[in-house]
Order: sequence, then structure tokens, then C-alpha cells
Amino acid sequence: MAANLKAYFKERIIESIATLSSQVFPQVVKVILEQQTGERFELRGQTVTGEPVGYTLDANSKHFEKVF
Repeated sequence: MAANLKAYFKERIIESIATLSSQVFPQVVKVILEQQTGERFELRGQTVTGEPVGYTLDANSKHFEKVF
């Protein structure tokens, strides 16, 4: 893939992620982390209104080997 085309797609992805709501962002990042690491992660949780509990992304692997 040409460098300028690769840069274009990266910019589009970053712009798309920046527009995600706080309810959707943790779920999207969880999928990305799972794809990159090959491990499953569990989100810490959400409030009744769908806002994440804790920081922007609180996730951990099954036995807490990896925590984000």
C-alpha cells in the first residue's frame, strides 16, 4: 500500500474513533486490544446510563495478567 494512502486511512480511523461516544468507545477499544494481543478482555463495567465505570478504559484479561 502506498505511504500516502496508508496515512490517509490512519487519519480516517483516528477521526472516526474521536467521534465515538463514551458509551461506545470502551467497547471498540476492547475489540482492538483483543485483536492486537490475541487475549480476551473484560470491561470493568458501565453505569445505568451507559457511562464507563472508572477511567476511559478499564479492562483486564481473565486472570489480570494484563490490565488497561
